[in-house]
This record gives sequence, C-alpha cells and structure tokens, in this order.
Amino acid sequence: MRIVKGRGFADLFKPITDRFEQGKKTFNALVYGLSDYNAAVREVLSQYGNEPIKAIKICRSPVSSAVQTAMNVVSFGAFKKRLERSPHDELYHLFALITLEDGTVLTLDKQAQITLKVGSKDYKDSINVSPPFTTLNDMLDKTKAHMGNDAFFGYNANGNNCQNFLFKFLMTSGKATPEIRAFILQDVKSLFDDNLEYFSKFVTDLGSKVSTLRYGGDV
Repeated sequence: MRIVKGRGFADLFKPITDRFEQGKKTFNALVYGLSDYNAAVREVLSQYGNEPIKAIKICRSPVSSAVQTAMNVVSFGAFKKRLERSPHDELYHLFALITLEDGTVLTLDKQAQITLKVGSKDYKDSINVSPPFTTLNDMLDKTKAHMGNDAFFGYNANGNNCQNFLFKFLMTSGKATPEIRAFILQDVKSLFDDNLEYFSKFVTDLGSKVSTLRYGGDV
C-alpha cells in the first residue's frame, strides 16, 4: 500500500517564516551594519568562490567629475586646492578583475559595500598581479581574518577605502610587491577635512543601506 505524506503545519507557514527571518536580518544589517556579504555577493561566491584563479589585474579609473565637484562644494573649495597641491594628477577608484581557470571574469570592488559581479568594466590603466593564486574564497577569508569584520565590511573614504581593501586583499596572500603598492596606494588623507569626511561617510553609509535594502543582509 502506498502512503502519501501530506505537508505538515510548519511547512504551510515556511514561506512566511523565511521572509520574516530575512526581514529581521535586513533590519539588523540596516541598524548595526553588515557582518557578512550581501546576498548578491554570496550568490556569486557560492558559484565561483572555490574555482581556481588564473589571473588578477588591479585597475584604476578616475573618480567622476560629479563626485569631485560635490566634494569640492562641501569643503568650500578646499578639496580642489588640496588635490592640486598633492602629487596626484587625478583621484582614482580601484577594483580587481579576476579571471578564473574556466575563463569567467569577476569584478571585485569595494564602495559602500564589497561588490562582486560577473563580467568586466572599463578602466584607465592597470597592473597585473603575479601568479600563482588559490581561490577567491581563500583570498577573501585571509583578508577578513587580517582586517577584522568591522574594517572588512565597513567603508570610509579617508582610510578604509577601495585601495586599502585591495592592498590588504593582495598583501595577505603575499602578492603586494613594491610596484603594486605604488600603483594602489594613493595618499588621500590630506584631501579630507572634518566636513568632507562627515559628508563622505554620510553618503557611503546611505549607499550601504540602499544596497542592504536591495540585496538583503545578515547581522
């Protein structure tokens, strides 16, 4: 005789409880900040995180003129003057293009949050990192262990920014040569005053919360 098993009482409410749990995680992430990757990054890592890495390229692209104009307005013109006095011709944003053994290209970035997407994007110049490599999960785990959760998942344009994140990402795997250090690290502390640092923190915190609402988060 065939026995047909029906759905239990708990099964009927599982979609509701799952949504409640995700909502609770997202609320906690909004209030206390992320202590894990957002859902979009976790999805990419679950598919590609343990695949062998073939090549890594660190790329630079100039920070948009709109962003620089906003920073100059907030600092009452001081930002532009400081940038002109600095040894840098332009202010750069950095990201990593990671090519896996199967040819898949991933873009690893840190803005308001860590982002990881399939595919490439445009850049002005780049530097290749010497192989061999392990996996993305291994390299990110080493970086997180070195930086600690707060610094790893947090962001500050003055100190804990894209270049700091990428340098630590390579350093913890023994890939930060003097040439790579010179390419990645751009001294931006002299460009910030209290008003500008507060403004940049407000904008990136807001951006992080928008990303959390869009992709979800864990406490």
